[in-house]
Amino acid sequence: MSGISKSRWLLKKAARRALSFSMSASGALALRRSLARDARVRVLTYHRFGEIPRDPFCLSRRDFEAQVRFLAERRRAIGLEDLRRFVAGEIELAPGSALVTIDDGYLSTLSEALPVLRDHAVPAVAFVTASRVGKPPSTRSEPERYMTWDEVGRLAEAGIATGAHGYDHESLGRMSVDAAREQGVRARELLESRLGAKVQSFAYPFGTRADFSAATGRALADAGYALVFTSQHGSIRAGLDPHELPRVKVENGDSLRQFVRLCDGAMDAWRVVDVGLSRFQTPADSESRG
Repeated sequence: MSGISKSRWLLKKAARRALSFSMSASGALALRRSLARDARVRVLTYHRFGEIPRDPFCLSRRDFEAQVRFLAERRRAIGLEDLRRFVAGEIELAPGSALVTIDDGYLSTLSEALPVLRDHAVPAVAFVTASRVGKPPSTRSEPERYMTWDEVGRLAEAGIATGAHGYDHESLGRMSVDAAREQGVRARELLESRLGAKVQSFAYPFGTRADFSAATGRALADAGYALVFTSQHGSIRAGLDPHELPRVKVENGDSLRQFVRLCDGAMDAWRVVDVGLSRFQTPADSESRG
């Protein structure tokens, strides 16, 4: 199985490298750090792990291990509760700190990512689509099955926090506010009942500008979530709206140098691309939006 076309792959990789390199080489990152009045941290987004050519969402275990080792050795890794308290202004975090998050609930989160995270004592959050737990791939484009409840429980036992990725993996921004609230409630209640642990975080399915709003954020707050994440690129500072937090995608094909720049903020400006793409995305694009 392969991912996107070679031409699209090369174009996307070139654009990401160009942005991160220009931010670094121009001194923009150093200038931003020197002028910043407050610390900025980032939430890193992963999806699957394995060896699938030209699949942006499938990272090799080798590359993931190098990235996690970097976070551990530089003492940059933080946990979900650290981030919650930082956003609330209760604690300070070192600039450049990062939280690892993994979306969807695929088996490779357990089989490939967990051993790496455990070996380096790096915390993480697994955002699980509640209704898909224990299900086979839902489409031909999906390369692996979802974890079972027992397997999700093994993640939790190993110290990986569990968050909700919707109940049905549908766009909350394309449904009524009441339906969005119900998605949040149903996902949280099912996860908590099966895992026996409180679920406090939610990551929007897809997470483009069309998939969330201030109203859906309030609905998810009503549904019991302390932190809600989009897929829009950007950094997090204390005092930011905890129900509309940005993340930064880590993709297959990114070098370790690119990853380090990403953690320093080199891909924050990709948010402009996120906004531009949202004008052309439709529900049919859902499988490619993460």
